[in-house]
Amino acid sequence: MTRRPPIQGLGHFPQAFQTASGSWNIHASCVTLGSLCFIVSGPASAGKTTLCHRFVDEGAKWVADDRLVMAAGTSSLDLSCPPKLHGLVELPREGPVEVGGMVSVQVPYGNVIWIDLGGRHQTPHLKAISVFAHSVRCVQIPPRPDHDVRALGRMATL
Repeated sequence: MTRRPPIQGLGHFPQAFQTASGSWNIHASCVTLGSLCFIVSGPASAGKTTLCHRFVDEGAKWVADDRLVMAAGTSSLDLSCPPKLHGLVELPREGPVEVGGMVSVQVPYGNVIWIDLGGRHQTPHLKAISVFAHSVRCVQIPPRPDHDVRALGRMATL
């Protein structure tokens, strides 16, 4: 029996499966910047890696690229990269490259910002979604490579 991960409210639902330990492996990329964590999901080739790479250019650290392991804590979300992919980022037109400094994080739900590249809005749309029954800020944007990550960060933290 396939279960859907406990995420509600996204415009595009990421491919996901539950692991033997009870965590969820989802089709998303993730970076952390200061006390904030940005999870980016969307259809294949929507620009998840490209957008996260732009955050890294602004000082963010990689958590995971393309596959993200999520587990629920009481007041925080545990996020990491699957062991087989740890340290690898798949860059468009270049393939997988090794990156240093990939981190696993425990992030309070209030510091998680989900960026949904499956949004139907042509301009950024801010809303709340539910992740493991906790409210998380979500910015829905159309897939395209030229999003201003500073503006997205400012908008999501208002």
